Amino acid sequence: MEIVCTPENLPEQTDWGRLAGGPFCLLHCRAMKSKTFVLACVVAVLVVSGHCAGQQKPATAKYPELAQKVQAGDTSVDFWQLRASCFDWSDCGDYDPYTPKQKMYQALQTSDFAGALKNANEILKHKITDLDAQAVAWMANRELGNEKEAALHEAITKKLMDSIMQGHDGKSAENAWMVVEVPEEYSVLRLLGLRPTKQALVQAKGHALDEMTVTDGKQEVTLYFNIDFDMKKLGEAIGGAQKQ
Repeated sequence: MEIVCTPENLPEQTDWGRLAGGPFCLLHCRAMKSKTFVLACVVAVLVVSGHCAGQQKPATAKYPELAQKVQAGDTSVDFWQLRASCFDWSDCGDYDPYTPKQKMYQALQTSDFAGALKNANEILKHKITDLDAQAVAWMANRELGNEKEAALHEAITKKLMDSIMQGHDGKSAENAWMVVEVPEEYSVLRLLGLRPTKQALVQAKGHALDEMTVTDGKQEVTLYFNIDFDMKKLGEAIGGAQKQ
């Protein structure tokens, strides 16, 4: 199972519909008709964006400022800082998207793109870094003919994926993908069309990692997610609670 970040042999402009039948599709709704747009495979996502983030950086910028820029169409911001600073902003870090996310996917399964978009936007209003909601907003806007909005959510989805993958393949501890919270792991797997079968917390060279065995229904592969940031925040929360 080959998962790569920026293969050089694929074209700059990708035919998303043509690639939708590949092994690692972002979203696939069974109820969709043959002409319905399906979000592209991860290979295409990472090729078109063409930019993988650098090393992990501290969250120095404030979430509202960065989120406002992204919402206005500025995708040049540091998406690692955007994701990390979400933790320090209660409306983002403490937001629970469970109910609207359920409604979002239920609407998507029945091709109710307006309903899916409504719930995706409800999530993004609180947490612009939610990868599931961004991908669904991309799809729903595309299906509803909102090309400008679809393009923005497409760009944000790719940037979020880039900032997690950081040019790595995720198949070793040294090439682990960088998440700021565990739910991001499952969002990434959903967008890659992978299902987790086993999970273990491991340590490697001073880093905390989630070791995830996943399958695409045909074969299994082990992927690694660096959870240093999440563990650090958990330690700070516990330490703060003990001092009170």
